[in-house]
Amino acid sequence: MAKSKRDQYRQKIITDPVHGDIGLSRLEVELINTQSFQRLRRLKQLGLASLVYPGATHTRFAHSLGVFHIMSRAIDLMVRRGKFADKDRRLLRIAALLHDIGHYPYSHLVEKLDRNPYREDLLGGSRRKKSARAYPHHEKLGELIVTEREDITNILDAKHIDPGDVASIIRCEHRKRKYNQLIHSTLDLDRMDYLVRDSMATGVPFGRIDLHHLLSNLDIDEEDNLVLRSKAETAAEHFILARYFMSKSVYLHRTVFAFEALMRQALFLLREQGQLWKSGTDIEKLVKHRTKFLEFHDAWIDSIIEGQAKDRPGRSELGRLCRALRDRKPPKLVGEVTSLVREDGSPSEEFTRFVTRREGRLEAAVSECRIPRDCWLVEDPKDIEFEKIGSSMSRSAAASVPLQALAELLHLIDKEEKTEPLVDIKSSIVHHLSNWKLKMARVYVVEDDDAKVRKAEQVVGKWRVE
Repeated sequence: MAKSKRDQYRQKIITDPVHGDIGLSRLEVELINTQSFQRLRRLKQLGLASLVYPGATHTRFAHSLGVFHIMSRAIDLMVRRGKFADKDRRLLRIAALLHDIGHYPYSHLVEKLDRNPYREDLLGGSRRKKSARAYPHHEKLGELIVTEREDITNILDAKHIDPGDVASIIRCEHRKRKYNQLIHSTLDLDRMDYLVRDSMATGVPFGRIDLHHLLSNLDIDEEDNLVLRSKAETAAEHFILARYFMSKSVYLHRTVFAFEALMRQALFLLREQGQLWKSGTDIEKLVKHRTKFLEFHDAWIDSIIEGQAKDRPGRSELGRLCRALRDRKPPKLVGEVTSLVREDGSPSEEFTRFVTRREGRLEAAVSECRIPRDCWLVEDPKDIEFEKIGSSMSRSAAASVPLQALAELLHLIDKEEKTEPLVDIKSSIVHHLSNWKLKMARVYVVEDDDAKVRKAEQVVGKWRVE
């Protein structure tokens, strides 16, 4: 009987470069073969990073299989330990498989296209129009796909699986907290796969975490929270440090970020011209459309960029931006300031001065440097931090933190079944590092004239000191 149980999850084997053999049930194979899931083959996991790291062409499809495999390992272990029931296995495997099914073309880049305050405030706010309704989060789109697209719902319904139950895990809203934390927490299985996969694809070593040791020490505490056994503390520290260094060296690499800012600017202009979706309502209608949604992938965006790149040189800024993307001509970084900031402190004077001058003097710089306004890319990378809640947080501040945010912290459990957030363990390096975050402010220009670029560097350089 035990052998039969195991075999039902090995009806098909897929060989993965990160995890080796991945076993699938007939149900899982059916889901993978749907058109909605196959769309993930046409979404790159790291977007434009392949313009800097040539091997970074792996897809959301491969990543989804990786998270699925890690989930299957984690659940197998915890079913044996009595932390999950065998009936949990099928639901959680499916939720892991489908967790990214709602991603946009170029993922977060397009998803957040209408939420960038710098473009409103610094690049001509009076002529920029905000959308009637923000683009939905990709997890909301995942819910729509799982509950309303027939190729998915028909398979789930036939196997008596509630699509709403799967969607609630994708959206981190399931009534069982431990279900959500497997995919949405500091210690989640999503991060475990993408760190290792992205590290392998880019050739950058920082994401090579001790995956086996982490999985072997996963546990569930008395309050139904996902935790890690204390003997894996060093692996946990490495895991958190890996996220920090991968962010700094890959995800927010200055040239990767430059290309992403370039594409965001081009897409924003296209949206202004009515060539992209004006509101979240338009996105949701697209997702529900039987055939149009299947074209909602990177190549569709690429085709629009390619079309605009054919515009006659000198005719429009949009054409210039699109040609730079097509021809892999990275924007020039003309100013950057970084500041390592304590949770309870302020950025350096230089950082504050640069950001303030940038806001007040950008329009003058556009005129002085004779570089069109839409060819200035003013967009700061998100802060890089070790944990979202630092160890130095005061009691009054901690009281205002949502319980969900506290639960998402990485917790260790000792032999006496006592649990504690890693950030609160004073002997851990994470306790001290969690009080800090790295802030970055950058300015790029899209310009081929070296003299104009040098002029921009001089003008922007003054913002740091004056």
